[in-house]
Amino acid sequence: MSDGALADARASVEEVRARARALAALGSSAAAVEGAQALDHAAVRAAAVGELEALCRQLLGALRATAEAARAADPRPLPVPSLLPVPLPRRMPAAAATVATAATAATAPTSATAATAATASPAAPVIGATRRTRGGAAQRGLAGAVLRGAGLTSAGYLLTQLLSLATYLALARLLLPRQLGVYEAAGVAIGVGLIVGESGLLAALVTRRDRLQEACNSAFLATLAGGLGLSALAAAVAPLVGIVFRRSEVALVAAVMAGTVLPRLLVIVPNALLQRRLAFLRRVVVDPLGALAFGATAVGAAAAGWGVWALVLGTYAQVLVNLACAWLLSGFRPHPRLASVRTWRELSRFGRPVLAGELLRRGRYEIPTVGLGRFVGPAALGQFSYAFRIAAQPVAATIDVGGYVLLSALAQIAAEPRRLAAAAKRSLRWICALSFPLGMALVGLGHPLVVLLFGARWAPAGAGAMALGAWAAASSISTFAGEAFKASRRPELIARMQLIALGVTVVGVGALLPFGVVGVCAGLALGAAALAMLATRWSAGALGLPVRALSLEIMPPAAAAALMGLALLALDRMLVHAAAHGVLLGLVLVAAESVIGAAIYAGALLALSPAVRAEAGALLWGTRWQG
Repeated sequence: MSDGALADARASVEEVRARARALAALGSSAAAVEGAQALDHAAVRAAAVGELEALCRQLLGALRATAEAARAADPRPLPVPSLLPVPLPRRMPAAAATVATAATAATAPTSATAATAATASPAAPVIGATRRTRGGAAQRGLAGAVLRGAGLTSAGYLLTQLLSLATYLALARLLLPRQLGVYEAAGVAIGVGLIVGESGLLAALVTRRDRLQEACNSAFLATLAGGLGLSALAAAVAPLVGIVFRRSEVALVAAVMAGTVLPRLLVIVPNALLQRRLAFLRRVVVDPLGALAFGATAVGAAAAGWGVWALVLGTYAQVLVNLACAWLLSGFRPHPRLASVRTWRELSRFGRPVLAGELLRRGRYEIPTVGLGRFVGPAALGQFSYAFRIAAQPVAATIDVGGYVLLSALAQIAAEPRRLAAAAKRSLRWICALSFPLGMALVGLGHPLVVLLFGARWAPAGAGAMALGAWAAASSISTFAGEAFKASRRPELIARMQLIALGVTVVGVGALLPFGVVGVCAGLALGAAALAMLATRWSAGALGLPVRALSLEIMPPAAAAALMGLALLALDRMLVHAAAHGVLLGLVLVAAESVIGAAIYAGALLALSPAVRAEAGALLWGTRWQG
């Protein structure tokens, strides 16, 4: 093939590529118009579809002419792996999709190697392939990805929690409850700033269906600007935080902690990309490394006598390690020119209800912090902090192992209501089956476990952990509901749900505040119970299911977990008295009680839930479960 002919062919290829980009843009526009429901848009839709089909036919002719000219001059395949470098839109009109598919096939290379490359091009799996396999291989592929993700996330979560447990075991003996209370009080403004800066962007990016690069770069610029502004604002309001808690030390710690806002916000886009891909490196690698950085720094500084500043240094180490790992593993590199105000507004519209819900949820958790820190003292706040950390483990497991995987999986099938409802029911069943016993076990074992692990001076935290057992179990339902609302594109329900729960929590905590740490924990449990009932009702509506369908998934594990919790409470208080023994023997007794409780729970759950019994039998016998 002569140089001139090759240059002409390459020019034709560039022309084809330009037309392909135009095709993709016009296809997106036509798909948007096609989705309009108003009758007065029919003429606009018809004109767009006609223009699109004409462009497809023109593209087909150009592709065929280029391919024939190249083959006539040289029978070898043209060294171009893909003439369509951009993915064609998923919702193209049927006729246009057919023409575009034929156009792609018209230029198929003759050699096996080139054919393989063409098949692997980005355009190939987009047009029609998903629809043809949706009922079979696509479902199995998604289920496999979810199961692998749950396994990897569970491993990463377990490793992270083991590192965190070792850290707080050491800190419990190196720091006083008052010092931990100062640290928690200083974090109030930081936590609110992080929620405002995130603004629901992570959920908006995970569920985004088009123009992902534009959305990621728009979100990056928003988090960069927001992080800088909110860091300055957090430092400015630090004196007010000190006034609220009546401690000047709280104000100083809050001002220094303001610098963590920016790096925490800059991980939003990389984390969203990892979650979209069902790539669970964040949970397997990033979180454990962050926990290790916090533990090594905080424990070392506390042993050197740094007090509350050991926790501040540990926080900075964790945040910076998380930032570096997330950016490295996601491969995201910002291109500010791709950002647009229009896309940022689209993300904000989706994230606004999520932001409102997160602010209200944060408000529920900060009510005990403010109440105890201002009216009781930092020592009581430190006790509550340890009680909350213990009780939050089942909820964190639900969020990390369940919610992190759940949003990614449900978002991929959100366009199929029946499949979405079936997957949500099964997810709720197993979230409840796994999280309820972890929470209710604290009713019987929370006090001896805390005393044995952290020492007798943390006994009030053990009593608080017992009161928070019901909170931990109920919170897993609201976690499921929040992910279901996001996947079904109903994020506004999150804010409404959290608003009602906030009111119940304010009343409960305010009324029980005179009873100290235990009273505050009981008030939180009341708010979580009200939220769980509301979440069940509203998530059923969002998924198109009757409330009874979700209630039948919740009631068997709830009854079995309540039976187990009461049995463990009676066993420890009336017979074992694990906290009265030495550390080693006491932990052995707690482990034995846990085994007995697990047996009680498993037997009750299998007796009460036919669905769990069928799935468990299928897993044990290696048969395929049909649910």
